[in-house]
Amino acid sequence: MANWRRIQISQLCELIVDCVNKTAPVVETPTSYKMIRTTNIKNGRIDLSECRSVSKETFEKWTRRASVLRGDVLLTREAPMGEAGKVNFDSHAFLGQRVVQYRVNPEKLTADFLLYSFRSPDLRYQFRKHNGGGSTVSHICVPDCLKFEIPLPTLGEQRGIASVLSTLDAKIDLNSRINAELEALAKTIYDYWFVQFDFPDVHGRPYKSSGGAMVWNDTLKREIPAGWKAGSLDDLGKIVGGSTPSTAYRCNCGQDMIPWITPKDLSNNKENKFIARG
Repeated sequence: MANWRRIQISQLCELIVDCVNKTAPVVETPTSYKMIRTTNIKNGRIDLSECRSVSKETFEKWTRRASVLRGDVLLTREAPMGEAGKVNFDSHAFLGQRVVQYRVNPEKLTADFLLYSFRSPDLRYQFRKHNGGGSTVSHICVPDCLKFEIPLPTLGEQRGIASVLSTLDAKIDLNSRINAELEALAKTIYDYWFVQFDFPDVHGRPYKSSGGAMVWNDTLKREIPAGWKAGSLDDLGKIVGGSTPSTAYRCNCGQDMIPWITPKDLSNNKENKFIARG
């Protein structure tokens, strides 16, 4: 890597196009013409499942600068800043606000390597460095979208690096799907046990449907299996509230210190069931 040259991205792409900086008029009825918004780009992927639809006339007007083609890489300038995804579909899609489109020069750069470069700590540092000042919302100014620098190996090395990373991504996707199926199964079991009360009895028969004894519970205002009772989380353990360590003391801050979690960390972690220190 020490021998890789750092090249400005404008020298490696055939096309770098900003979006039309106003909101396209959408239609209520779904069409084949989709607007890619910043919220549709996340974790290296572009999800068209929740795209808004427009008319053919609007689509043609909003793609007068360039069409979105398979292999293009899209980058969000704001809300959120710095998310990237590769176009892996053939569809009538166009850029929504605050999205920039990159089309690589195939003789110099591969689209996959560009995508993973955008997701690297190096480029994420550059995003923050080019964060437009004077605004409470983090954003990248359009001219700066041409100035990012990429450490550039040979095309063969680019393909090899992207292949390894894409294999890891595929494994992560598989694990995520397995986790989603297990979560759905857990919800189903919970519903049987604690909503329908049709869990298996000692003979393997559904409890309630096989005549298991039910009694009325005044606290829950419903029937529950005989021998069960209503309780609270406080019955199961100690519940405490957190507080923010003072930043006035340097001993509370630092990479090697004990990590602490804020409500924002939890709200930004909706897709994961676990939080680990990175």
